[in-house]
Parts: sequence; structure tokens; C-alpha cells
Amino acid sequence: MQNRQTQLRAARGFTMAVTLIMLLVVTLLVMGSMRGVVVGERAAGDYRERSQTIQRAEQALRQGELALRQPSCATAWNCLTNAQGLNESSGPASNPITAWSVASGTTAVAVANAGRYVVQPLGTFTASGRILPLTSCYRWAVTAKAYSSLNASAGTLDANEGAVVQSQVIVCPVS
Repeated sequence: MQNRQTQLRAARGFTMAVTLIMLLVVTLLVMGSMRGVVVGERAAGDYRERSQTIQRAEQALRQGELALRQPSCATAWNCLTNAQGLNESSGPASNPITAWSVASGTTAVAVANAGRYVVQPLGTFTASGRILPLTSCYRWAVTAKAYSSLNASAGTLDANEGAVVQSQVIVCPVS
């Protein structure tokens, strides 16, 4: 009889140990899945923030392009807040990130609720065709950048902080 009671106690102890181990495993699984959900939400938030930053930079870029394409321009220089000579062609055209702060003769123009843009001359060329007479045209580089709302500092730009976009605009003054 005593042997039977010992066996029952041992069986209950073993069952209790297995139950506790199972509870521990389930608890760890639940905690791990919750951590995965938090990490997933964070990654989705970063992607959304990055997309919005790129959109703000592109919005600033479009404003810079529009500034060069105003119909009231006799020359492209009349449309800029900071005119400069054509020999000042270094800067964002070669490397938009490192050249932003050292581009000679440029002023970053702020765009409301977006980023900033810089316009730089790349040179002149002569356009000829059936519609246009021989005209001296200007090629401009428009570079825009926007910082993410998570890092609104004006320091060095890296891939995690913001976005840089660039385009070229050709302006042929109408005589």
C-alpha cells in the first residue's frame, strides 16, 4: 500500500513538473511573439517615415524646378534669389550629400512643410531647331533634401536621417 502511495506521489510530482515547464514555455513563446510585434511595428513606422521624407524632398525639388521655369524669366538668373556665374558649377551635381554645404554661391531655399533646395548652373549650350532659333540655353542642377521628423537637425545627412534628390532643368530664354 505504501509503495502504491509513493508511486502516486511521484506521478503527481512528475505531472506538476511537466505542467510548470509547459507553462514556462508558453509564457516565453507569448513574450517572444509580442516582442516580434513591437519590432514589426517599429520597422513599419521607419518605412513610413522614410517614404514621407522622400516625398518632402521631392516636393522641395519640384519647387526648385518651378522657380526656374517661371514664364516671367528673361533669363534664369532673374528667377533666383542668389544669382551666380556659370563658372561656379561644382557642388551638388557631383555629390549631393557632401557638396551641399560647400557649394559656392548658393543659398538653400526653404519650402513650406517640405525640405530645402539649391539651384546651381551646370553650363550653357546652343539650342537650334525648327521651333527655336539659335538660342543660348542654361542647364541647371536642382538638388533638394529633407530631414525626417525624427531627426530635424541641420547636421550631416546620412541615409537614416533624410533624403536627397536631384534633377536637371534646361532653361531657354524666350527672346
